[in-house]
Amino acid sequence: MEFIRKDNGQRIRVASQPDVGSGGEAGIHSVLGSSDLVAKLYKQPRQLTFDKIRAMLSKPPAGHPDHITTAWPLAIIIQADGHQGEVGYLMPRITNVYKVFELFNPSRRREVAPTFNFRSLTRLARNVAVAFADVHAAGHVVGDVNESNVLATKTAMATLVDTDSFQIRGSKSTFRCQVGRPEYSPPELQGIRFDEVERTIHSDAFGLAVLIFQILMEGVHPFDGVRVLGDEPESREKRISRGAWPYLDGSGYKPAMTAPPLSMIDEPLRLLFWHAFVNGHKTSSLRPTAQEWAHAIDHSQTRLVSCNQTSNHFYWPHLDSCPWCDRYRYIGQDSFATPTTRNQLALFKNSPVLNNGSALSMSSAKSLRVSENYEEADLVLRILLSTGVEEGQCYFELGMVNLGRRKIPQALAHLIRARHCGFQDSVAWQEAATFAATFDKRLASQILELSSS
Repeated sequence: MEFIRKDNGQRIRVASQPDVGSGGEAGIHSVLGSSDLVAKLYKQPRQLTFDKIRAMLSKPPAGHPDHITTAWPLAIIIQADGHQGEVGYLMPRITNVYKVFELFNPSRRREVAPTFNFRSLTRLARNVAVAFADVHAAGHVVGDVNESNVLATKTAMATLVDTDSFQIRGSKSTFRCQVGRPEYSPPELQGIRFDEVERTIHSDAFGLAVLIFQILMEGVHPFDGVRVLGDEPESREKRISRGAWPYLDGSGYKPAMTAPPLSMIDEPLRLLFWHAFVNGHKTSSLRPTAQEWAHAIDHSQTRLVSCNQTSNHFYWPHLDSCPWCDRYRYIGQDSFATPTTRNQLALFKNSPVLNNGSALSMSSAKSLRVSENYEEADLVLRILLSTGVEEGQCYFELGMVNLGRRKIPQALAHLIRARHCGFQDSVAWQEAATFAATFDKRLASQILELSSS
């Protein structure tokens, strides 16, 4: 397909299909012959949309000289057939990035970016704040803050995407953000139609604080917690509405047992969270600005120290011990897993979750799997694999763990590997087939065939 750049008349050709991405209103297409541009083409172009894009073009954020902090429109593109109708716009191509939730979720982070550590996360939190600050300085508001609209590189640089959904301040009018996510929306916007309200930097400040909390606290949402009195828990949105922050005495909630302690965070940052979720509950202007977050994290990250036991663990020195080693002992899972096998085994044997030191055996791994502690079972089995213990049975048990998680392709891959390693326990194979039959009879037949192959 051929179009014309409206700003300079240059003809451009784009892929016929949205090969980069597609949504309800538009598709993102590669620009042929260009490695650094993509074209966003609207399925039903509207005049109001392009009025907004023109306002964005007239006032872009300052950005960073060496990194794209916002995937901002670069030029409107029009039809090349003589009608000259506006159909979309060009924007920078963002490559080699992750969605931010892939990095703050520990399980996903270990898969996609195993070298990313807490120092990296702290730097990422700072760079997300800088990107927000750039948008605010240009007079705009992100509006639809969420974990999918922030991308990050391996070097912890951040880019905001879906920028045409932002609230844009033009010279004559403000183009509102039409959408939003309740879990990133402040108390004053809960239950309100997003297209009927004008956002402010103070509403963004709440969503930004939630994102930074998740980045620094292993993906835990700041308003997730356990009801103290055992009553039926309220929805997360209800807790946000009434300011029931689990880290506040009298909120009616306490943090989940699996959440890292807030005390591990540097004190100046804890104070900003307090302003964001407590002082800022009724008075939105008391929430820290993006610039305040960036400045505070800049200072805090310089104080991080390295663990003397595990070089990939970083923490703040007000703590008496490494919180990541402590967390590993407690839940049996290393958030930033690159310790040596020796250190891993030593820490793991002290985990109260894993039966007080008797967990590093095949029988304990199986017990964990049977009791549906899949995360712990998976880690024990991988440690056993790294030491060369009972390879065939390790792969079989990993297959069973993934059956329990309903991760079928991974389960089959491990079971096939177990068979190739010579694992022939007929009772175990029958157990696998019987378990699979409870949710997928065809899969059960595949397992039986595999066991006899």
